[in-house]
Amino acid sequence: MDIKSCKVMVVVLTKAFYQSMSCLEEMGRAIEKKLQIVTVQYEKDLPKEDYQWTQATSEEEKLMRDEVMEKLMSVQHFPLTFGHIMSNDENDLDAVKDMVERKLNK
Repeated sequence: MDIKSCKVMVVVLTKAFYQSMSCLEEMGRAIEKKLQIVTVQYEKDLPKEDYQWTQATSEEEKLMRDEVMEKLMSVQHFPLTFGHIMSNDENDLDAVKDMVERKLNK
């Protein structure tokens, strides 16, 4: 992904996201570029911290993992109601769209 011209990154939180080193690296680049981040929880029962990016073994990878985890904890997740986006009102997608638009206008 070329993030040079991006302003906002929409991150879809899935079990696979937390296992993908490519996703970890893209999140690291987004943080480095100071992109606005919007997260959408797509699945229930996402991995706990100890089970996120377990294949990150080098010191550099572990540092990136820690930075990404810290950033993800600091941003607002959608849906705002309990559960995941596939189990909630279709208005959740409109809320995500609205959040992206607000971040683009900052």
